[in-house]
Amino acid sequence: MSRLEHASQTGTWSLKMATALGVYVALGGLLSFSGWAADVPRLTDWFNNGISIQPNAALAVASAGVGLLALAAGFRQLSAAFGMLVTVIGASVVVQWVSGIDLGIDTLLMFDRSWGRATVLSPGRMGPSGATSWTLIGCALVLASLSPPKRKGAPTLLLIAVTLSTLSLVGYMYGASALYTIPNITAIAFQTATFVFAVSIGILLLLSDQGPMRLLGDDGPAGVMVRRIIPGVVVVPVVLGLLRLVGEQRGLYDLAFGTAARTVLEIVLLLALLWWTAQAVSRQAEARKEAEHIAAGRTRQLRTTLESITDGFVTTDSGWRFTYVNPAAQRLLGHPAEDLLGRPIWDLFPETLNTKVEYALRHVVAQNESVKFESFSERLNRWFSSNAYPTTGGGVTIYFQDITEKRTAEEEISASRRQLEADLADTRVLHKLSSEIVGHNDAPALYEKLVEAAVHVSRAQLGSLQVIEVDAASGTEGLRLLASQGFSEQAAQAWRWVNPASQSVCSRAMRTRDRSIVEDVLDCDFIAGSADLALLLELDVRSVQSTPLLSRNGSLLGVISTHWRQPHTPSERELRLLDLLARQAADFLERRGNEESLKDADRRKDEFLVTLAHELRNPLAAVRSTVELLNRKNSDDEELVRARQVLDRHTSLMVRLIDDLMDVGRVARDRLELRLQRVDLVSIVRSAVEMSAPLIERLRHTVQVEWPTDPLIVHGDPDRLGQVVGNLINNACRYTDPGGHIQISAARDGSDAVVTVRDNGIGIPPKSLSSIFEIFSQVDSSFERSQGGLGIGLHLARRLIEMHGGRIRVKSEGPGHGSVFTIWCPVVDGVTATDEPASPARIASSLPRRVLVVDDNVDGAEMLATLLRLHHQETFVAHDGEAALAAAESFRPDAVLLDIGLPLINGVDVCRRIREQPWGREMVVVAVTGWGQDADRNRSRAAGFDHHLVKPVDHNVVLEILDSIPARTVSKV
Repeated sequence: MSRLEHASQTGTWSLKMATALGVYVALGGLLSFSGWAADVPRLTDWFNNGISIQPNAALAVASAGVGLLALAAGFRQLSAAFGMLVTVIGASVVVQWVSGIDLGIDTLLMFDRSWGRATVLSPGRMGPSGATSWTLIGCALVLASLSPPKRKGAPTLLLIAVTLSTLSLVGYMYGASALYTIPNITAIAFQTATFVFAVSIGILLLLSDQGPMRLLGDDGPAGVMVRRIIPGVVVVPVVLGLLRLVGEQRGLYDLAFGTAARTVLEIVLLLALLWWTAQAVSRQAEARKEAEHIAAGRTRQLRTTLESITDGFVTTDSGWRFTYVNPAAQRLLGHPAEDLLGRPIWDLFPETLNTKVEYALRHVVAQNESVKFESFSERLNRWFSSNAYPTTGGGVTIYFQDITEKRTAEEEISASRRQLEADLADTRVLHKLSSEIVGHNDAPALYEKLVEAAVHVSRAQLGSLQVIEVDAASGTEGLRLLASQGFSEQAAQAWRWVNPASQSVCSRAMRTRDRSIVEDVLDCDFIAGSADLALLLELDVRSVQSTPLLSRNGSLLGVISTHWRQPHTPSERELRLLDLLARQAADFLERRGNEESLKDADRRKDEFLVTLAHELRNPLAAVRSTVELLNRKNSDDEELVRARQVLDRHTSLMVRLIDDLMDVGRVARDRLELRLQRVDLVSIVRSAVEMSAPLIERLRHTVQVEWPTDPLIVHGDPDRLGQVVGNLINNACRYTDPGGHIQISAARDGSDAVVTVRDNGIGIPPKSLSSIFEIFSQVDSSFERSQGGLGIGLHLARRLIEMHGGRIRVKSEGPGHGSVFTIWCPVVDGVTATDEPASPARIASSLPRRVLVVDDNVDGAEMLATLLRLHHQETFVAHDGEAALAAAESFRPDAVLLDIGLPLINGVDVCRRIREQPWGREMVVVAVTGWGQDADRNRSRAAGFDHHLVKPVDHNVVLEILDSIPARTVSKV
């Protein structure tokens, strides 16, 4: 308990007085004990009459003083501890006094002093009167530290101690030594008596709720009378007795006169005190009457107020019976006053038993404190806010008001807030899903998210997403299941594809192109008795809705459905959110459909290009073989020579265009593989210049080349790097007027090898510089279209050089000012090239071989065979797979030049069958085909082909392969 709370209970004056008394007792006890310790007898005997306070009594005094101070400060536990110490000190002496047993503890604190032993039973031991007093005071301190109900006996103990101390004090005042010097009864030092009296009074002052202090603090007539009479009753006899004694001792009057005079004065003074007290009581009675009159007026005014207020007000007695009910309470409770007054609450309103109402009201009575609470009456269907207060008679006062409208408004606001939060959460789900739809490429995962979102926004338990698809077996358009949530494996399998004519809810939505809602599947006509109903009941589904997914142009794309495990009517909010989700799902399905269509179109384009390349290579193979054959024939006819050159040149151009076109497709699909090695970029540039020599000579260009004497080693694919440089040189030749000037240089710039191709040709318009490397990009037709080309060479060059970790740039001052193309490629330091680009021409060996040529293109096969015969090769020709197998077995060739796309038996199977024969295991089989994709090469390698050549083949390469056949496998001709 705080000091402020303690002061409010005991009174400020009483608390200050008790504190002062405690200080006097504590300091007096310490001062008295110090007399023994310091050997100063006068500190233990204030009257110097030979009666000293004993050391154990001094210790009890100091402890009692500290205990009183602790009690005044509100430290009850500390006060109780010192009270126990005082009790032990006093009780130990009482025990010795009563039993006659000497415990040997009395002299422990005397410090071997020889003085202070008068009027004591034993040296160092306090007298029986003091021991009894300190035992009583110690017990009173302990009781005073307890709660109010437990300290009722404390005032009685203190009054006994006060009486004992008063006996000694009066003896000292009147000189009656028998009252304080008899060892067995009254022996007690003067200061000890004052200490006992002071500490007792101090404790009584703090017990304002107990015994005499409660009566002294009473505001009624009894309190006034006691406060007026006690000083006279105590002071007047003592003073008159002293006066009589002093006058008699001085001889002013004898004993009879003194006694008579004292009696008369006592009567007069007591009558005056009585009259004064009666006057005070009379004035208080009149003031009380006036206060009661005022209170009665206020009560009438309060009753009038209570009668007029619109809130309920009732009071009860200790038996919970209504004692007052205002009109508003009668109206709110639905009973007139005569039905309520005198009857217990619990009898009239039994529904309140064991509810918040009963608990709150009983708490008010038990804890004597007010309680505020809200409750709902089912019988009245109303909400009430109540304030209950305890009354002095053990009853309660209840003030209550109807808050039904307020609670309804609050609940509506709360419901609106919850609805807003739910809508916001659903909006976040849809927004997040929308973001994922924009950038998501994992369609199956997104289908699952769409179903999950549908289940969430509709507060359903199951869901599914279906897409329109044609069944391959029946050719019927139906619904294929893309994703589901909560479906069993059996349900997912059963609804994997749904016929539009079925009795399911989703098929109905598909047919009507409108949302279909079944609030209870057990009460739906169109699915009654169907397999779908049985499956729904197996899944514990009672309600279903299916929303069609329509594209922006109105095409039906699919259906999204949600399922509830109880009969359910979707709210307007749920349907609105489902519509938003259906829009997102439809847009995603439409986009996925467009993407699939584009992918399919891209795939068909690739297939077309591959097929076109194959079909173009077949006739080109025959043309190239024919040109090669014509070149082997000497002729002096200049026109015929020029015709062969034109034919050879344009055949090479066609081959290059087809290769570029196929390479672009591979790069776009990231299927182009580089065969990386350490190569000298200078050698690659030199070879590219040599390869372009025919075109340079034909156009009469002047070419200036510059390259370092040391190699420029890079990590790259020599064929692809040669392709890049060759494209740049060919472009410079073709887009420069005949007789132009071209500069080609290679050098090192820091950590890069730099190749520059500069021309003084037609140049590039500024608007085309930024797009010159884009696929199918064409410069203005007046400059470029006349030169032909597909617009893929530069795009392919940029992609290839970027795959090598390099870059390519172009500069031009505009039309007529030429252009400069520069490529950078990282240099590899500290190594040398491992491969040099092969020379474009080679003279093959003339060692004869048996060669079987197989091709369904008769012209191409015959021209290749004729060309090989010119090189002293023995040839045999076949045009289908079966003929090829028969010829291989009978002819037993050293090498087979085998086309893959053959009639009857394709070339892959022909190769496998040859390898199965003992005579074909060592035979060299070369694929000569128009199929040049990586997959085609892998397939031919797996079938057992030794080489894979793409039409039109380089005849020198064929002769190299034939020349590489080991001598032991060559047949004798």
